[in-house]
Formats: sequence, C-alpha cells, structure tokens
Amino acid sequence: MEYQYDEKQLRIRQQFYDDRGKWKWNDTWATILALNPDIMSAYSSMSSVPHKKGRLSLKVKELIYVAIDNAITHYYTPGMVSHLKHGMNDLGATKEELMEVFAITSTIGTPTYTVGVPILREALKRKGTDIAAWKLTEQQEELKERWIRENGFWSYDMDSILKLDPEMFEGYMDYVAASANGALDPRTRELVYIAVNASPTALNTGSMELHIQKALDLGATADEIMEVFELVACLGVHSVTVGIPAVNEVLREREEENHGK
Repeated sequence: MEYQYDEKQLRIRQQFYDDRGKWKWNDTWATILALNPDIMSAYSSMSSVPHKKGRLSLKVKELIYVAIDNAITHYYTPGMVSHLKHGMNDLGATKEELMEVFAITSTIGTPTYTVGVPILREALKRKGTDIAAWKLTEQQEELKERWIRENGFWSYDMDSILKLDPEMFEGYMDYVAASANGALDPRTRELVYIAVNASPTALNTGSMELHIQKALDLGATADEIMEVFELVACLGVHSVTVGIPAVNEVLREREEENHGK
C-alpha cells in the first residue's frame, strides 16, 4: 500500500534508513509509520543503539537476530529470513555458520529438563524418594566425565537428570556435540547461546548464567554482552510487526470493497 507521508514522517523514514539500513524497510514499517509515526521514530532510535556502538561485528549481530527470530519460543519467520538474507548476501555469513546457529537455537528445548527435573526431584523427596542420595553408576560417571571434558562445566541439577534417565542424557550430549561444527568461533557460539536464552520468550536464567560465564572466560567483554541484551530486548516489537499485516489486510479489503461500489 502506498502512503502519502507528511514532512515529519519522511524525516522519520530517513532516520530509519540511517539507523537500521534501507534494506530493512518493508511494507510493515511503512504502515506503522503511517499509523503511528511516534512509535516508528521511538523504535528506530531504540533499536539502533547497539548498531551505533559497534562492539559486535555486523555479521555476528545478524547471526544473533537469526537465532532469536528462529527460536521455537518465538518463530518470527519474516525477520529470520530478512536477517538471513542480509547476513549471507551482504555480510558473508556461510551456510555452515547458519547451520550451527540453528543447531544452537534448537537446544532451547532443554529447559524442559533443567527446570522440570529439580521440581520433580523435590516432589519425589517429599514423597520419600531422595534422588540426591543415589550414587552414580559406572556408566553414569563416564557420561559425567565426558560432559565435563567436552563442555567444561557441571551442575548439581545435571546429576539428577543423569540419574533419572542416562540414555536421554547421552542422546542430548551427542546432539550438543554434533551441533558444534566448528563454523563459529567459541566466543560467538556463547554469544548466540546467551541471546537465545535471554530472549523474553525464553528467559532461561540458569543457562544465561552459564553461558555468560563461559563467554567472559573466552574473552568476551561486558560491553559485548550488553550489546547482545540490547539486540534481544527489541524483540517485543514483533507484537506490532505481526499485528500490522493483519491491519494491512483489512485496509486492502476495504479498498477493494470501496473500489467495487
């Protein structure tokens, strides 16, 4: 739909071009600008903050956007495709890097275990079954040692997961190992993990703590991690960008009805 913008709206559109890039402009932003230029201006200013600082490379930023838009807790396909194309066509992102980003993002299902098992453990304890008192079997000890060797950490709750279902634990461990294809450097991997777990649709604080510590250990700075948070914090705008196409559809239908009269 074509809009006739006034001088203020034209300035805001140019602000968006300057802040985020003309490549990102689309019909949804055009409608938002027409309906509420103040929201458009405020979003452009807020979302541009991490881009102006430049602590993360442009490619890493696009990989993070791909990850959070494609997470099972969010699934904003238009955004994912837009950032994927920009990353591949303009910034040199490879299919191998994107495959690793997708694999990292797919591990977001694990809070089912990491949040659920401690609750189950405490409920069982109230019923008289103390999982914490169980000793690890020889096989379970080997799996624990392998996890620590490959991933560099262990937590108390992981003991409970391992004790309750070592086969599933081993399957997940194999999946994590397979997801690291080496296309991303270790620090970028951790930043992607932070982004996915910090998403407002996930907010897995346990995993955030773990991956923030690993990122710092790998040389990431507080400013870089803050920039990850700033990129992710703007995800809420999709409440607008998902709703606006529906508004556009209604407006188109009205135009067609009026045209037919």
